[in-house]
Amino acid sequence: MEIQHQIEQNFADLKSEILTQSDRWSKELKAAMEDLTTVKNRLDDTEKHLAALRRARIALDRETRMNFGDTAARITSVPEHRDYLNAVFRHLKYPTAKLPATLAKALTGVDSGLGQATVPDDLMSEIYSLLAEYGQWSSLGVIPVTARTNTIPVATSRPSYYWIGAGTGGTSESSAITEGSFGGTSVALSIQTLGALIHVTNELIEDSEADISAYVLRELAQAVAHGLDHACFAADGSADQTDAGYVGIFHAAAVNSNLAATAADGNTAVEKTDLEDWERCLATVNPTVLRRNARWWMHPQIISKAMLVRDASKRPIFQTALEAPSAGAIGSILGYPVTPVDAAPSDNTAAAKVAVFGDPQGMAVGIRKQLELRTTDVLKFAENMTSYRAIMRAGVKIKTTSGSTTLKPFAVLTLASA
Repeated sequence: MEIQHQIEQNFADLKSEILTQSDRWSKELKAAMEDLTTVKNRLDDTEKHLAALRRARIALDRETRMNFGDTAARITSVPEHRDYLNAVFRHLKYPTAKLPATLAKALTGVDSGLGQATVPDDLMSEIYSLLAEYGQWSSLGVIPVTARTNTIPVATSRPSYYWIGAGTGGTSESSAITEGSFGGTSVALSIQTLGALIHVTNELIEDSEADISAYVLRELAQAVAHGLDHACFAADGSADQTDAGYVGIFHAAAVNSNLAATAADGNTAVEKTDLEDWERCLATVNPTVLRRNARWWMHPQIISKAMLVRDASKRPIFQTALEAPSAGAIGSILGYPVTPVDAAPSDNTAAAKVAVFGDPQGMAVGIRKQLELRTTDVLKFAENMTSYRAIMRAGVKIKTTSGSTTLKPFAVLTLASA
């Protein structure tokens, strides 16, 4: 396990190195970043900002795939995995169909009846990787958990130190050390089931000569990743099937009011904010956060508005990845990388929550059970369609408590109300 961890760490370091060194970028990525930089510095047209940002994101994603491969393509490029996935889909649709002995033996489950075959464990890590690639929840503190309810300890203080000796004004080398203690509390992470359901026409399954496994994987991955992204970033704690009672980091101030960083009066839109408003986020979090891998999260449309914000010298506070390279980020603000999140709020109105700054580890994303696949043709029998269902057990929790002045992993930039 140690060797595997070292290999994964070396791979992550290599990926970071390639994506942060602009001289190693492809011609297409360099052109996209140069275009974004030019548009950002010379224009005040938000639509052009957004278009340039979109082109840069596409180029950055393509660069990542070129260097490190597309996860879905990697899964289906392995003949055993590709044949197995297609065998699963066809065997579940046509349980009496004759399969090669090796594939038939690989179909494990309670029995071989409809809906009982599951993807084997050796493919689980690959599918999990696909989910992580498509969901920005993977930019937070992902941890494996083993129970439905998990207690996460969080420290609020360390033991105090004390000097002993002649220079302390009263103690000697033989004096007793004053007793200290740790301070801390805990938060509860509850695991729930996240599901996605898609329908595929039987004509596609029967007539397609192309590989359908990549399509099914992508659609299920997008649906599940969207649900986790919403819980991590935009959920407001509502007891419904959209939020499931979870609170995302854009609503972190509802858990602890000390996490709010409100813009100055009159700054009712992102383009009206000042440098001081963004600096207030850095002053709101616990100072320790600034020494960690802190970052910003915001919707792409909000990023395009943030490009209009200038400092006192009329310089944009947003720097593109060409000006300030950072692995996997489209740019940076005040030296910290910016992560575009499609599931984040996009409202640019008075009192709207427009950006979050903080430590990724401040949000626990607990994974109890990875992706599980089931299928049936009963649900859409009249439409002659086969239904595929994805189930994942997960939960999210912000590591803070009400009123805490120490547990401040995030700062939520909120526009002025008037």
